[in-house]
Amino acid sequence: VFSIRHGSPKGNAPDKGAQRMQVATRFIRENYAQPIRLHDAAQLVYLEDSYFCRQFKKHTGVTPKQWRLQNIE
Repeated sequence: VFSIRHGSPKGNAPDKGAQRMQVATRFIRENYAQPIRLHDAAQLVYLEDSYFCRQFKKHTGVTPKQWRLQNIE
């Protein structure tokens, strides 16, 4: 079975980008009481800052800052 979105023959295999964003959102949620820099979250998932922002928005629909405001504060 091919995944339409990614063209992957792996079927139900987890999307690596989605996994990275799950790690990032968990990090943001667990550290909400501390100042969190974008760079820290990007480094955690081994991405450059600008690419992390694009991938985060692609997978969540909002920027990291918007996600934090909507889901934490």
